[in-house]
Amino acid sequence: MIKVKSYREYLNVSVLNMVLIFITIFICPLLPASILPYIFPLCFSGIFLLVSLSMERNRRFNLFSSALIISIIWIGILTRNDTVRSISRVLQFLFLIYLLLLKVAIIAGTSSVKRQVIIDSITAYFLLGLAFTSIVLFTASLIPGSYNVQVDMILDKFEPQKEYFYYTFVTYTTTGYGDIVPLKPESRSLAVLIAVSGQLYIAIIIAMLVGKYSQQAIKT
Repeated sequence: MIKVKSYREYLNVSVLNMVLIFITIFICPLLPASILPYIFPLCFSGIFLLVSLSMERNRRFNLFSSALIISIIWIGILTRNDTVRSISRVLQFLFLIYLLLLKVAIIAGTSSVKRQVIIDSITAYFLLGLAFTSIVLFTASLIPGSYNVQVDMILDKFEPQKEYFYYTFVTYTTTGYGDIVPLKPESRSLAVLIAVSGQLYIAIIIAMLVGKYSQQAIKT
């Protein structure tokens, strides 16, 4: 009974986390630009905590790391310190990649395809996209002119966040409309990495899930 209850708790947290990820990616960019500098970090903070709670493996370490990164994020925002914000972007990228690898390890270690596995697969896909968004924002701030995005200096030079979200996920899915393009060698190399990573993830995870489902069907 304890295991069933625990599984349901993790499932509920995973569903809530996936809903928050969807809100971050699809709803937040529709909000006024003046509040996005606070909305995006708030959503990222919630995602870090919920992903950490949704995994039993290394749970204490994940929660401690989440709290540390969230603190650095908000220190950078409240102090408007460019260095702290740049560090927070790199830490976000590294931590999201770490969480992604944990999710993939959990998926690979399961013997059957359940709702939790499907949710984890979708969550991991979006975590990789969010990780690349963080590194795109870092690149844009570190190397001015990396992308043809107009910066509103009245608000803040980090403000075109929704444009970078849009660019990252359009590149991630290899859609590539061409309205926002990388202009520097570093940002172009990053664009290639983003596009290739998105396709590799889909190919690997789908192959893994199909294989597990086939084995599950044979056993039953």
